Amino acid sequence: TGGTLIMNGDLAGGNDMLRADTMSGNGSYNIVLNNTDSGKELPYDELKRLIEIGKIQDGSQPNFTLYAGNDSVNPNNPNNPNNPNNPNNPNNPNNPNNPNNPNNPNKGKTDQGAHKVNVVTRKDPKTGKTIVALVTDTSQTSRSADAVMALASAPQYIFDGEMQSLRSRRGDIQQTTGGEGGVWGRYLHNSTDVRAGAGADYRLGQNGMELGGDKVIDLSNGDRLAIGALTSFSKSSVKQHGDSSQVSSYGAGLYATWLNSTGVYVDGVVKYNHFSNELRTHTDRGQAVHGSYDQNGYGASLEAGWQYMAGYGISIDPYARVSYFAAQGKNIELSNGLKADIGTQKSAKGELGVSVGKTFDVRNVSLRPYATAAVEQEFMKDSKVTFNDRYDYKNDQSGTTGKYGLGLTAQLTPNASVFAEADYRKGKKVESPLMANVGFRVNF
Repeated sequence: TGGTLIMNGDLAGGNDMLRADTMSGNGSYNIVLNNTDSGKELPYDELKRLIEIGKIQDGSQPNFTLYAGNDSVNPNNPNNPNNPNNPNNPNNPNNPNNPNNPNNPNKGKTDQGAHKVNVVTRKDPKTGKTIVALVTDTSQTSRSADAVMALASAPQYIFDGEMQSLRSRRGDIQQTTGGEGGVWGRYLHNSTDVRAGAGADYRLGQNGMELGGDKVIDLSNGDRLAIGALTSFSKSSVKQHGDSSQVSSYGAGLYATWLNSTGVYVDGVVKYNHFSNELRTHTDRGQAVHGSYDQNGYGASLEAGWQYMAGYGISIDPYARVSYFAAQGKNIELSNGLKADIGTQKSAKGELGVSVGKTFDVRNVSLRPYATAAVEQEFMKDSKVTFNDRYDYKNDQSGTTGKYGLGLTAQLTPNASVFAEADYRKGKKVESPLMANVGFRVNF
């Protein structure tokens, strides 16, 4: 014998349960969750009673298996456990929801609230009756919670991707020989794998454009000062569990670069960004989950270094850089009822590096290939996210990261140059297989 219990409606808030006076036999019973409030938590005792059995006959051992459903009452639906041709049948050893599947990481668990839930069978100490209930497993977060953690941490990497490409502006001004000002533009690409808090791994794919202009002032002592403004736009995907959330970023900023005649330089940037976030994911039972929110971000960076001319057109540029970023906190609620209080997400970094390049002429074009190596330290570790006013997690992105890059600048005319750069970085919680930008500068 056996059967299927389908749970529809409001699972978290309802008090309905199936009651049986007696039960006998060794049948297998499928408990199918088809509720729509998959973002809400179970009662505060973290236990939701589904079945109450007055007495189980001696020798009987009924088995209850949790199954993630999706319109499972439809006999043609591949999620219907009673469909004999269903590859997702819970008795199919390859079904990821089959608790007997040795390769199943969840083994009969499914999303509910910020975590997974599973089925337990136990005696009620007060009544002596057997109860079959759902219990929260706080060791595993739900896909909805993972999507929130990923999207919460993404703005700092989006902002960082834009600021990383700005560092080569100093080279634009330093290598340019003519004019009192100019305009520049660049395309940037950022492909980064991130481990967010609660083990919410994701891949960030960023593509964007930056445009700016500045005025270069020749000072009386031979130094140069560039003062300028910039604007940026980028579109980013946050990919996780086969789904993709989207972030649109719009930014504007001011910068200044001081170049000493001895090769010493100082570069500073302040920047504002606005982020439009579109969260898109699915629960492990196939329910589509979405949410959207806007937030603002602010940041700044300061870099100082020295260009040492070693002879034969070779330059060695050691530098130090510090940066700070903060993204505005937000309270959001997803379509499945999951609530999240996203605190202010912060980043504070220090970086030490060196760039080595050589300048030579080819057919009246001045070329400067260069290589860069740096070590970066993230100090912030307490950016918090709270789910359903109950569970706190931190987006701890602290740690050390190595950065390596190759680039080429070409001075086409005294007033026009182009460049390209590709970088790789690797740390404990972040890896960027490719960070690239290509751009131009025109003086006037």
